[in-house]
Amino acid sequence: MAFVNAVAGMADRVDHHPELGVAWGRCTVAWRTHDADGITQNDLACAARTDALARPGGAAEGTG
Repeated sequence: MAFVNAVAGMADRVDHHPELGVAWGRCTVAWRTHDADGITQNDLACAARTDALARPGGAAEGTG
């Protein structure tokens, strides 16, 4: 849940929110800009931030 909370916090800070799928032991994160009907540079930047949060120590560091 630390990862999900870190992604949610980051999404709030950048005012861009993904679709999250949470299940036991896993989480899927999908970034897409509906207004653009696809993937934008902002989605790619948020995906890179999400990848960083998924690395060891990343979720704990991303909550502050």
